[in-house]
Amino acid sequence: MRPAEAYILNQPEPFKSMLLHLQILIESNFKEVELKFKWIIPFYYLDDKPFCYLNPSK
Repeated sequence: MRPAEAYILNQPEPFKSMLLHLQILIESNFKEVELKFKWIIPFYYLDDKPFCYLNPSK
């Protein structure tokens, strides 16, 4: 399992469910995005540039 995926799966509820839903939405609408783990949080990159990050505020 990649670090970005592990980060999402290790979040407590309800954050885990929200992040998984966002992951599905992003990846189904932007086929060319790449999920990377940078600065200790998951980042989506589009054309080798940061597109958005997933970091729940607790």
